[in-house]
This record gives sequence, structure tokens and C-alpha cells, in this order.
Amino acid sequence: MRAGSLNHRIAITNPSETSGDAQVTYTVVARCWAERRDLGGTDDSGVVAEGATTWRIRYRQDISVRMCVEEDGRRWEIDAISDPTGALRMIDLVTHEIKSLET
Repeated sequence: MRAGSLNHRIAITNPSETSGDAQVTYTVVARCWAERRDLGGTDDSGVVAEGATTWRIRYRQDISVRMCVEEDGRRWEIDAISDPTGALRMIDLVTHEIKSLET
């Protein structure tokens, strides 16, 4: 993995409910550099298709599908985690956007 392609600074967060109410809080588990790849596009009519966003980061063992990725006031839920080469050098986090942090 080339370090130059890791050009997005992201936070990996772990959601948890505060006891006594349904308020969800997000605790930062890690901050790291990532390569972002958006999947989706437009069709012939110009309609934008929403798709998944994949984040490639250096290999870590402390990330699970219960966690989220945050960047620039946006949040994505992790749907799947894969090691594309099996060499424990990088992992891909397949995500979908769930909400803006400003709302």
C-alpha cells in the first residue's frame, strides 16, 4: 500500500447507549489515514445512485462491524471488513453513510 493514497484522516468510533435513555454516544477508538473509494454513480437520465464507500486502512485487529467511520462531519456505519490480500497489511471497511454529525 502506498502511503500517498492514504489521504483522508478518519476516526473509527464505537457507538454506545447512555444508561437510562436512548441517547447514542460515539467514542473514538482510533484515528488513522485512509484511502476512500466511493461506489455508485449516475445513469443515463442523470439520477445519482447512492452506494457504498470503502475505506482502505493499514491492518488493525481492533475494528468490528459494530463501529463507524467519521470524517468531516459525516458518519458511515461499517457493514463489512475484509483483508483483500490476506497478508495482514491492509483492511477494507465497506460502509454506508448513516447521518450528518451536524444534525
